[in-house]
Amino acid sequence: MILLDSFLFWLEKVSLQGIIEATFVAPVAASLTFAGIAISWLYESWLQRSAMRAYRSVPDGINETTATKSPIETRATLQLSLVVCIRNGSVHWQGLWEALKKQRGVAWELVVVDDGSSDGLQSLWTEVKNEAVEFHVQWLETRDSRPGKKDALKWGIHHAKADHVVVTDVDCLPSSATWLCALSEEFRKGADVVLGISLPLLSSGSGLLGRCEKADALRIARSYAGWASSGRPYMGVGRNMAYKKELFQGFSSHEDLPSGDDDLLIQSWLDRPAMRVVPLLHRSAQTDTHAPATWAAWSRQKQRHLTTAWRYSSLHQWGLMLPSIAAGLTWVSAGAWIYFGFEEGVLHNVLWILSVVLTGGWAWRMLNFRSFAQACGAPSSWHWLGWVQPVVDAWLGWQVQKSRGVRKSNTWD
Repeated sequence: MILLDSFLFWLEKVSLQGIIEATFVAPVAASLTFAGIAISWLYESWLQRSAMRAYRSVPDGINETTATKSPIETRATLQLSLVVCIRNGSVHWQGLWEALKKQRGVAWELVVVDDGSSDGLQSLWTEVKNEAVEFHVQWLETRDSRPGKKDALKWGIHHAKADHVVVTDVDCLPSSATWLCALSEEFRKGADVVLGISLPLLSSGSGLLGRCEKADALRIARSYAGWASSGRPYMGVGRNMAYKKELFQGFSSHEDLPSGDDDLLIQSWLDRPAMRVVPLLHRSAQTDTHAPATWAAWSRQKQRHLTTAWRYSSLHQWGLMLPSIAAGLTWVSAGAWIYFGFEEGVLHNVLWILSVVLTGGWAWRMLNFRSFAQACGAPSSWHWLGWVQPVVDAWLGWQVQKSRGVRKSNTWD
């Protein structure tokens, strides 16, 4: 009724001088504002509903009995090859090694690719290579590879002996002793690709930076889990992803980019018929990782990741930009509505309507964020981090603009 009264008020004040402002611009601005809000809400509803379809509170086929059995007791045939590419990661190696020794429930091998490390990594391997472990280990070395880890990853997958490959990074830790078992179960049920998630639970920045990094990690996980659940996968993260070895045909379509060994690999599979991509949210299938400690380091990481987005399919590019387009439409048209509301003396009505609608949308996003964080088993202190999403959105928009000048950078480590 308030909106109708405002519209009628404008109609009553029509004059030759103000006909455009009073009867056209303000109502159109109001309409565009609500159109932008409606688009945002519809996208949010679709993404949340799709992402939550990936939620399983108890992983199928995994129980305490399975978790305590050794690979020899569960399956004699090699099921997985875990490929880890390392360049100067000696500070994280011991933690990963100790965590991997606890993996149970599946027969697997570890393929480590030392990608030209110069920080004493090889000496650390010498110390542990004679340990008695329940999995086979291959230690490979590369030298003079290009920036990024594509060369090392190709070398590791080429030597993998299992039919299914899992990839992670040296600075990540499995969240449970059933991590590999959880991924393997999805292949047993017919998956071609399994997308796990990885959250910055080991370390992150302090204050607002840390909150934004955690919220952004959950935002990304919800995005690719939601798109994959809807049958339109577009990316995964190289910290926790698995796929059939036969799918890997190299990086021929994006060899010129140092990044893109995870998301652009999935983009290269989009034309394959009936490929089943399964996202996993549950805590036992996650890996924990670190986040940059400073805004500058996080900015460099984001810009590196954004260099690959321009190679996505048109569907994914426009689909992922839709929330930003809707937000831009909302704020520009809302500004025009406020301006002409001030001109016509109904600013209080305009501000009241916008405050209620925008605050309600923000609260709704926070509730959706909370339910997704709970589904991922995130710490309770993360559940209400949705309040920083407007800050993250604005900061990411800035990073997108900055990344346009470094899309073809060949200097990423």
